[in-house]
Amino acid sequence: MPRITYTPYAFEIVQTAGKIHVDYEYMHAWRIFHLDRTTHPEGVESSDGDSIAHWDGDTLVVDVQGLNGKTWLDMAGDFHSDQLHVMERYTPIDSNTIWYEAMIEDPKVYTRPWKLRLPLHRQAKNFELMEYECEPGGSGAAGNLSGSAQ
Repeated sequence: MPRITYTPYAFEIVQTAGKIHVDYEYMHAWRIFHLDRTTHPEGVESSDGDSIAHWDGDTLVVDVQGLNGKTWLDMAGDFHSDQLHVMERYTPIDSNTIWYEAMIEDPKVYTRPWKLRLPLHRQAKNFELMEYECEPGGSGAAGNLSGSAQ
């Protein structure tokens, strides 16, 4: 986190009463943005942390804390500590594009906060999220899609 948001794999965003669920095609990952609370619970520590969100006009603002420091920020292996704090902003540009920003703050690793910005594009209309599984001994990094042989 935030790496999973900008990988080349699809994700689906579904809003329910009080929560927004994000299901990622990659590696069975998912996140929940809590719209129904304003504080992070004590002692949460996971690879995706705890996400609380609110709307600022058309922009979804997500405050992420409680990350355990055992993941990478990007595919290059840039690391973070358990003090990582991420503020994400999802702003619709048009019906097929969301502008994504993530403010990265980690006083144990970085001397100052920095920001990641990029557009997220809709894959296709009527897109169906599929399972992406990377299996040991499979045919390279792509692994198998939906369990089918390659």
